[in-house]
Amino acid sequence: FKCPSCSGIVTVKAVGISVTATCSYCSSVIDVTNANFQVIKKANENIRKTLLEIGARGFLFGVQWEVIGYCEKSDGDYRWDEYLLYNPYHGFRFLVQNQGHWNFIKVLKTDIPVIGIMHEVRYLDHSYRLFVKGHASIAYVKGEFYWRVKKSDSVKYVDYIAPPFMLSVEENDEEITVSSGQYLEPGVVASA
Repeated sequence: FKCPSCSGIVTVKAVGISVTATCSYCSSVIDVTNANFQVIKKANENIRKTLLEIGARGFLFGVQWEVIGYCEKSDGDYRWDEYLLYNPYHGFRFLVQNQGHWNFIKVLKTDIPVIGIMHEVRYLDHSYRLFVKGHASIAYVKGEFYWRVKKSDSVKYVDYIAPPFMLSVEENDEEITVSSGQYLEPGVVASA
């Protein structure tokens, strides 16, 4: 469809699942659940190049994934990239990058470990220890997402590690999300 702000062509990959898409020409965030594709927010910044561009495809763990969304998150001066990956048969995953370190992340929907305020968590025969916690906010966004996302959205987060695995907990006013991840060598991501 045409962007209601600049008339650029916007393509949605996860039709019927994504609720927002970002115009790759003007960075307007568009509500794709609205039949008229109303602009939620027009971004007043240039579109950034990212390490993995929207539409890039690659194989990880024997599955072809396509990058459909990107956001940069920050906690003060600490910044990281989160790429939303999609496969119509396997759903969504995240590929998270910070200073050349990559993690392949899946949101847990079942078998969610009980995580309170603790320094160690046991999950699937691994003992995870507290790695980092803080408040993250979205500094930049582009692409499409299965939730309503905008710049400045924020969450409290806690990451636990049992190398090469991790557990991540994000909490905002509406929900708590628990994810599991696995570290990937940079060469694995590059060859994917």
